[in-house]
Amino acid sequence: ISFNQLKFDFSKVDLPQGIKDLDISRNKIYGSLPKKLGQLPLRSIDVSYNNLCGPIPTGRRLKNFSPDKFSHNKCLCG
Repeated sequence: ISFNQLKFDFSKVDLPQGIKDLDISRNKIYGSLPKKLGQLPLRSIDVSYNNLCGPIPTGRRLKNFSPDKFSHNKCLCG
């Protein structure tokens, strides 16, 4: 759902437990990344170019992704 000008609070999203690929890049999504994100079996992720804030959840899988997949957000850190 990248490049769609979507605007919503991502911290209120209940992600499916089996999600493998997540690309919400280049939207207007705000809020924080859900803590459960670090526990999901993701193969790929891209949350870049949004208005996300707060810490990137810890998790073995999330550490494998390039920092550019989290870049260009309002105040995302970690």
